[in-house]
Amino acid sequence: MTAPVVKMEIWEISDGTYAPDFAPNGSQLMVVERIKRRSQGSDYESLIPVLKRSGEERVRKNTLLGWDFSTLIVPNGTEKGYEFSIAQFVSNLSVLADPTTKQARSQLAQNFDVVRQEVYRFQEYTTKAK
Repeated sequence: MTAPVVKMEIWEISDGTYAPDFAPNGSQLMVVERIKRRSQGSDYESLIPVLKRSGEERVRKNTLLGWDFSTLIVPNGTEKGYEFSIAQFVSNLSVLADPTTKQARSQLAQNFDVVRQEVYRFQEYTTKAK
């Protein structure tokens, strides 16, 4: 017997960066920050490369195993409370106390509000066919 789906969201990864040997089963943990723009209607697409550079630097320093920025596709609307997410793939949660993580969080806060933070542990995953 399977449990019914209680909540379902469809996200599209807008951009990301990953360590060369990245696989979700290798990191086990994904810290997701659900975010919204501070100013509704403001240009967020020009900010993604800036945030990605921070993610790339943290991947180079082995602070992160991967980083991505995603857009909520379904469901969507103002009542949702968030419209984007940033995922950080980590091997343990102590990385959240790292100075580079705090710096990235400060950079994010200039344009986005973090609505909620969630931590996921991977059990199963799929990959997109090339």
